[in-house]
Amino acid sequence: MPNARVYLDGAVEGLSKTGTFMGQHIYVSRLGAAVLINAFNFPVWGMLEKLGPALLAGVPVIVKPATATAYLTQAVVQRIIDAKILPEGALQLICGGLGDLFDHLNCQDFVSFTGSAHTAARLRAHPRIIAQSVRFVAETDSLNSSILGVDATAGSPEFDLFVKEVVREMTVKAGQKCTAIRKALVPAPLLADVVGALQAAMRKIVVGDPRAEGVRMGPLVSLEQRTEVLKQVESLRGETELVEGDYTKFEVKSADAQRGAFVPPLLLVCREPAKARAIQRS
Repeated sequence: MPNARVYLDGAVEGLSKTGTFMGQHIYVSRLGAAVLINAFNFPVWGMLEKLGPALLAGVPVIVKPATATAYLTQAVVQRIIDAKILPEGALQLICGGLGDLFDHLNCQDFVSFTGSAHTAARLRAHPRIIAQSVRFVAETDSLNSSILGVDATAGSPEFDLFVKEVVREMTVKAGQKCTAIRKALVPAPLLADVVGALQAAMRKIVVGDPRAEGVRMGPLVSLEQRTEVLKQVESLRGETELVEGDYTKFEVKSADAQRGAFVPPLLLVCREPAKARAIQRS
């Protein structure tokens, strides 16, 4: 990019037959600020991936981290400010509620949101966002899944890789990442083999303090999240069978299972998916 206030976008274009009317597209820096609303599961990386482009675009940034992990974002922002690597005011932080911030946005501002689709829909419908044509970009819930082919039978490299990756998706970040799968789809003839392999692999997973030797799965982000997850598990049990894991009684290494936001890996099997979809539609 040139070191200039105006960036030319292509050559001058003729807009009339005789050449008396011409146009030139240009880019200039926006005069507003970038409001970066981030998810709890990426309190640092999520902020930095948005912060870089915004600063390169020449706009100041207001970071709003999710409350559950705001303490970590605050620590990083404090270090950036203390290092004096940015102009004063280029980076600002809001922990907790946004207050009336949206009421002051205009067409020069930009909102980048990462989080739930429900919250994104509510923020996108804010009267100021609509009236002022504020740019609003949302990165929301994903619908990822792992699918096993009918020819990937037990003992094949594909079968073993499938089992390994499903267990990884269930346990990395305790399953709380936006790219995690929501379901594993398995051909009916292979279901028993897959369930058996997953059960064997899951029983090797040690839950507890991530700093302890051998721990493979840590806690959820907060006690509130644990309550929500268990609520959703109970809802799913209306159309599935819990075949591995017991969230009422499980071992935790080097931590307190009740005081910490721990949930063991759980395997639920839906043997009648068509019926389950009917339940959801009703």
